Amino acid sequence: MAELKLEVGDLVAVRYPGSAIVGDLPERWLGFIIETTESSDPYSMDKMWCFKTESVHILNTYRDHIEVLNK
Repeated sequence: MAELKLEVGDLVAVRYPGSAIVGDLPERWLGFIIETTESSDPYSMDKMWCFKTESVHILNTYRDHIEVLNK
């Protein structure tokens, strides 16, 4: 599987993984990428502006399920 490469301005749909307490969260959060990182560290994160919450979400390409909609 190819590594996901996000670019500033990408339109994305994100699903966050659940936990044993919360369960899987099927909701898709739509937004666009406002900041990316070049680090390959699994703890590095990108940022998305979310339309629904009108706030910044921190993304992790190793953990979150991210779909780029504009490519």
